[in-house]
Amino acid sequence: MERLRFARHLRAFWDVTAHRSAPESNLIVERVLSQGRLSHGVARLIDLAVDKKGIAAKLKTRTGIERHVFDGVIDCRGHQLHDWRRISDPFIRQLLASGEVRPHTTGFGIDATPEGDLIDEEGQIHRNLSAIGHPLRGVAWESSSITEQRAQAIALADRILLKFTPARAAS
Repeated sequence: MERLRFARHLRAFWDVTAHRSAPESNLIVERVLSQGRLSHGVARLIDLAVDKKGIAAKLKTRTGIERHVFDGVIDCRGHQLHDWRRISDPFIRQLLASGEVRPHTTGFGIDATPEGDLIDEEGQIHRNLSAIGHPLRGVAWESSSITEQRAQAIALADRILLKFTPARAAS
């Protein structure tokens, strides 16, 4: 329940704080901001459409609905489909339909053990399916960071090696 409340109320703030740009990229952004070549603000994107003057954006701001026309748009929203039930990819659809995986109760990714072994719709740990990264956000929130994904990949590779080389476990 705590995870659901966190996700509903604080996820956007967490994502912005935890996934800041690299210092080199930030310097470039600061430079073009100071030159007046880039502007930014707080709003929720409602719609984008190409018109004769550029890209028309319909935005919900703190003061209401606004329409702005831009020369270019940079989408920095990240992964929007954390809920696997909304993903249209045939492989993902089949995994869900067959019961091989089940969505995580938070709505972020799929259910799995903390090590990344997938849990099927009956609550059983799958013997041969594991995941790393974004699919595990419900289980391990930081799975979107490259550092965490690297650690997950190394741990998964070690577990796979152990399965196929039992002698390693004895040493």
